[in-house]
Amino acid sequence: MADVLVSVIVPVYQVEKYVERCANSIMSQTYKNLEIIFVDDGSSDRSCEIIEELKKSDNRIKIVHHKKNSGLFQARITGVQNASGKYLLFVDSDDCISVDWVRLLVDKAELESADVVLGDFVLLYPDGSKKYHSLDPIRCQDIHLVGDEILDAFMCQSGHFYGWHTCWNKLYSAELWKKILPDLTEFSNRVGKVVMTEDIAFSSAVYTNATRVVNVHNSYYCYYKGNDSSTASTLKWSKLSRDLANVKEVFSFFRKQLEKKGLFSKYENYYNEWLSLYGRIWWEKFDKISAPLVDRAKIRKEILSDFHMDEVSVQEPSDYFLYTQLTDLAPSSTWYDDIKRYIALDWCKVVSFDIFDTLVMRPFFYPTDLFVLLDGPYRTMTSCSSQVLFSKMRVDAEVMAREDLINSGSQNEDITIDDIYAKLGEYFSIPSEVLNEIKALEKSLRSDIATLGKLERNCSVWPRN
Repeated sequence: MADVLVSVIVPVYQVEKYVERCANSIMSQTYKNLEIIFVDDGSSDRSCEIIEELKKSDNRIKIVHHKKNSGLFQARITGVQNASGKYLLFVDSDDCISVDWVRLLVDKAELESADVVLGDFVLLYPDGSKKYHSLDPIRCQDIHLVGDEILDAFMCQSGHFYGWHTCWNKLYSAELWKKILPDLTEFSNRVGKVVMTEDIAFSSAVYTNATRVVNVHNSYYCYYKGNDSSTASTLKWSKLSRDLANVKEVFSFFRKQLEKKGLFSKYENYYNEWLSLYGRIWWEKFDKISAPLVDRAKIRKEILSDFHMDEVSVQEPSDYFLYTQLTDLAPSSTWYDDIKRYIALDWCKVVSFDIFDTLVMRPFFYPTDLFVLLDGPYRTMTSCSSQVLFSKMRVDAEVMAREDLINSGSQNEDITIDDIYAKLGEYFSIPSEVLNEIKALEKSLRSDIATLGKLERNCSVWPRN
């Protein structure tokens, strides 16, 4: 396992209800070499007080203060400016991460020499339930992109799945951020407080400069889906107008990133599709609010001209189809992470992996189906007839070995693989050299297939106090 420093950047603003959960999920990571940077963006609640208390028990925590609320965009930039890790990742302060999240991302980045690693994420609801997007293109495939493939993949989805352009479900190399920070800082200084679609500004700079992008599975960023107070019924026309100005600035920055690389003409159609998508999204927001006809006409004209639309319209079903296809993450799906969480606790000193997972996670209908994989190697080693099945002998030998154990009155709880193979040699007269090779192969198959065997190998590289 890699042991490089990772800077975790957490913007904080008015999140006293959630920040401790977020902080605990970071502090309890299996990967310990962390610099945890909380950027206080002018909070007036107890958020900072809670972090200060946590800092007393964890010297990895740093707190950076903004004198006034500057928005999520600038808070992330401030975090990067104060980071010293080889890698950076962002966690929003009402979200949390699964216990092995950082380690999996870092190990992948080191293995692949990647400057961006994407991870899976789930939606976390106030009642504790979790869901994931069933057709999430990042979750559904293994990603290994280099060079031009990166921007091709990013642009061709034209904004239809936000997992591509969110800031928080990824690990980044600090070297990549050194390249893009000047442009992002200039944008922030020029525009001021950016509160809408800021992730698109970040991601447009990231993907136009990245050289290798990969992904990992089987660990989650938990994106909190609380009750959104900014619903159509509470939003004001004036606020929507300010937000729309943000969106236009972000897309202007996006275009300049492409132009800077001489790539706008190549991706112009995808860019315009993305722009039109957001035109529909924002017109739908305005369309739900009562306003004088003159104001509606002004906004309509503005969206038509600035969002590359022939006619204003609300969203089409295809615009949000991916978001509507959700699957519950069953509680049983989190057991793997729960085991890791317990192992990572300081009081856990000894771990036994003698856990029967044959019927739970192995890719067989019956546990004994594993032995069928040994039939071919056995025939090759012995040149025997295809009618002779080692798998049948293996099952019979285990039954006989278990009967011997019962009849002997032994205090042993169960038989071992050595007991079974001794019975194979005794009853079926199989040469010892063949038995030893087949036994070694069976052990290897068990290790490769058993989920808990993989967990054991993963946990064996965690640093322990």
